Amino acid sequence: MTSSNTGTTSHKMMLVLAALLTWMPLTASAQTTPAQATPPQDSSSAHAGSVVEPEALAQDTSSTVELSPALEKRARSLNEQLRCPVCQSSSIEESPAFEATEMKSVVRTMLAEGKSDEEIIAYFQSRYGDWVMLAPPKRGFNLLVYVLPLLLVVGGAVFVYRTARRWVSSPAA
Repeated sequence: MTSSNTGTTSHKMMLVLAALLTWMPLTASAQTTPAQATPPQDSSSAHAGSVVEPEALAQDTSSTVELSPALEKRARSLNEQLRCPVCQSSSIEESPAFEATEMKSVVRTMLAEGKSDEEIIAYFQSRYGDWVMLAPPKRGFNLLVYVLPLLLVVGGAVFVYRTARRWVSSPAA
């Protein structure tokens, strides 16, 4: 093998490795599907103490749970906030994947049971982690996502201002 072939081969191997790492799930919890998770038990629920089988939850409510227009709007809003575990770059509202359909079904069921938006989001975060949210929560390390762009813009403006002042105040040669 020549040195140019070796460089090309190692470059291709690095590209393949990068592609594989890109497609791997971010956390082990991201591999859990709603069918594997059990719904939260709430003592104020009419079904307190009973265990609801996830398969029964998905079969009984697939997308046929009738919701009022206000609840439909809330369901769409929640679906747009949750990331599809298969597509990873789109919401469950946009995704045709089976897992996204199951997640939408769980959202509709929980809304019909009277759960709040916060309870529903907490349910999915407990099973998938913060990763399931399309917009990262504004706390901890994720705060950098919101603060860093502002700091870069301010830093860039200061740099441009100082550079322009030096350029204008420097004597012409």
